Amino acid sequence: MSLKCSSSSSSIAEQSQGNNNSNIDLVLKNSDSIEVLIEAKKHQSAEMFSAQNVNCKALHECIFYYFRERENKRLINTSIKFLIITDFYQFYIFKASEFDRLFYKNTHFKKLYKNFTDKNSLFKGNTEKFYNECKKILDSPEYLDSIIALVEEISESKAQDSTADTSYQESKIDTLVYKLYDLTADEIQIIES
Repeated sequence: MSLKCSSSSSSIAEQSQGNNNSNIDLVLKNSDSIEVLIEAKKHQSAEMFSAQNVNCKALHECIFYYFRERENKRLINTSIKFLIITDFYQFYIFKASEFDRLFYKNTHFKKLYKNFTDKNSLFKGNTEKFYNECKKILDSPEYLDSIIALVEEISESKAQDSTADTSYQESKIDTLVYKLYDLTADEIQIIES
């Protein structure tokens, strides 16, 4: 398998639906399929993701790009494997399956993206408004604190033993997300299937 690196150009932007004034910084492709989305920030940027700054613009942009790739009416991209947020000193690598589970299948984020892409939307293509709404969705202190603690626990376990079973902590994260969004048993079943 050979991956090819591409910076955000008009050809990549043309593949994306909706507002093109917010482009993916960098992608890795396998043939013509985008498999890795990369959001790059300047070193020490306040917009950069970290354990202390989870609810940040870099994450909001990744959520937006993931939705845009998955919802593109001309070319639905189901080949994304990873999303990376980096300042080129630190790299945060997320499995696309986690983005799918935590954001793409979440009714609040789905509604937000649908509203954003609606031609009659109040967003009027303003991605900053989209990012602000992402922040509101994620801004529950209880949600963030508990998620951060579990993510740190998973990271520590994996750092000590890359094969460590973290399914219990991952299950707790799922439960917290379901509780945060008051999901019904039927909605949970849909997400988990």
